[in-house]
Amino acid sequence: MADEAPQPPRVLVTGAGYIAPAPFDEALAGKRTELPKTAPEITGFEVTEGAPAFGYEIENFALEQYCPNLKTFVDRTSALALAAGKLALEDAGLLAPESRPEGLEIGCAYGSTMGCLEAMEIFWKKIKDSNPKFAQPLPFTHGYANAPSSLLCIEYGLRGSAATFGGERLAGIEALLFAHDRIVTGSASAVLVAASESLTRALHTHFHSESRLSPTGTAAPWHEDNDGIVPGEGAACLLLESESSAAARGRAALAEITAIGLGSGSAVSPFLESWDRASEGALRGVDLAAGPALVMAATPEESSVDSWERAFWTRRLAKCPEVGAVAPKLFTGELLSASPILGIVLGARILAGKIAGCGLPGAVALGAAATSKTPPPQGPFAHVFAGAIDPLAEAGIVTLRKA
Repeated sequence: MADEAPQPPRVLVTGAGYIAPAPFDEALAGKRTELPKTAPEITGFEVTEGAPAFGYEIENFALEQYCPNLKTFVDRTSALALAAGKLALEDAGLLAPESRPEGLEIGCAYGSTMGCLEAMEIFWKKIKDSNPKFAQPLPFTHGYANAPSSLLCIEYGLRGSAATFGGERLAGIEALLFAHDRIVTGSASAVLVAASESLTRALHTHFHSESRLSPTGTAAPWHEDNDGIVPGEGAACLLLESESSAAARGRAALAEITAIGLGSGSAVSPFLESWDRASEGALRGVDLAAGPALVMAATPEESSVDSWERAFWTRRLAKCPEVGAVAPKLFTGELLSASPILGIVLGARILAGKIAGCGLPGAVALGAAATSKTPPPQGPFAHVFAGAIDPLAEAGIVTLRKA
């Protein structure tokens, strides 16, 4: 009898942290029982004349609350990543380097769609408004795409392999895939995965120039009233660890990441095809009949994309006894690369029993027989699926199950 092929290492989530706008925390704490009717108005900067001024800011955020010894300029995108990174490492019991098991080197995988726009804006404004030779070099160095990941490694003593992904909305999922592969192949035992975005004038102006901002400040998942982007800011972070590493230090896991799928669609049916191709990897080997499933809905800003997403999940998860969906973005705004990672953070905590039911107001039931009056399942859930899609019709799906 031929020897069976060895099973790849299980990839566990042993720590999770996030920094998000207040409505998200309020919803998780039960202080907000209904969906926000409209997003708050932006107060942190003056928007371009004629542009909608809706957005979810993180008010009173101060990096020194998380990193009191860091005494230099740090771009807001990096600062949010540092704060979420500390929370995830703390949650995993790995914050202090001296307390980590001997020989454990933690890697870092980071993703951001827009990167460090605050630092770039400070530098180039000085170049434009005065003699270029007086422009401060410090903001320039903090505008690099890998500035957040570099700061994470330096601040928290992450000495394993590091990688940065950027430029589109799947950057966070691509960072997660890198970390997952490092552990599965035995190249790493633990990797910190982070994604962050900040709400800046440059970001807001960019979306306004493309006529993609919501004129009303409302978002309604899978509904024709979903009329554009409501921008937000935040960061989400996961500590991925091999089963052997977690067991060696007696650490219980929040969840297991079982698969990650990426895919793109054709010009004929771009969005549905991209979801289908991503699901080929993410749903392979998944026993959909094992119990209720939960979808962390991506809820893009375009209603046409929304309809494809709902059609995909309804069809693909038809064998599940019950399916529910929640949309963190309704309480945070569009977090670009960080939205799916925040969904995974939330999903992992739900699987671990740290959050009851579907976690957020506005949860809906999916499925062919579900109606608007069908209550969403409250768990326990067999699987959680977190996904995201790029406007260029590239989709990513991550599958989690109870560890």
